[in-house]
Amino acid sequence: MHKIGCLSEAELKRFAKLVAFHLAGGEVLLLSGPIGSGKTTFVKGMASELGIEPSQIHSPSFALMNTYIGKKFVVYHVDLYRIDEPDMNLLMELEEILEDDKSVVIVEWPERSASFWGDFLEVHLEYCSYSERKLFIRARGDRYQRVVSEVIRRWHH
Repeated sequence: MHKIGCLSEAELKRFAKLVAFHLAGGEVLLLSGPIGSGKTTFVKGMASELGIEPSQIHSPSFALMNTYIGKKFVVYHVDLYRIDEPDMNLLMELEEILEDDKSVVIVEWPERSASFWGDFLEVHLEYCSYSERKLFIRARGDRYQRVVSEVIRRWHH
């Protein structure tokens, strides 16, 4: 896991936009961290790069999944917080969605169904201070390793 550092909300959104820029479609992005750590804020940061109005982005806590039509991709924003056990219907639907290279799946609280995820990009957020979040990023799989390497390279330049 690569530590990016403590970021303000504006920096967090800028980092999210950089991640979104490097998506080609068919990706899974897992967002982990405690309640209020900035997971949905991160998705809002990705939105404009994906051709979605950031004000349209809302936490899918009660809906379980929100769908947004972007410029290049359909974005499926999933929140598994309220699921105690893997919801087989939702997981089957996600399995189908994951086969579509014109989609991006973003999952908050992925640890609720940890055994489901194959290769992925993960962003983990923690509290640094009231107004800053500590960000970590990691990848499982070559495709995602390349994304992480490029994002980190561009972030530090």
